[in-house]
Amino acid sequence: MTSAEHPITRSELREELSHYATKEDLANLELRLTREIADLKSEFSEFKAELKGDISTLIKWMVGVQIGGIAAIAAITTAVIAIAKLIGV
Repeated sequence: MTSAEHPITRSELREELSHYATKEDLANLELRLTREIADLKSEFSEFKAELKGDISTLIKWMVGVQIGGIAAIAAITTAVIAIAKLIGV
């Protein structure tokens, strides 16, 4: 019984397997990904802290504008009532 294919040589096997990842390649990839994830976590924490500060400032402005609006409405209402009393309505 003869085989149509010839046995693979070591050099052919090395060439064939050269595009597969080795344990060292995977370890390096894991290390790189771990570092990138840590960097992203750090950036996210900074962004979150900045966002909290922005939201806090925005809430303060919203409360101030609401109080100012209520004061303006009260002043206008008081003025209208005073004018209405002056003209006898």
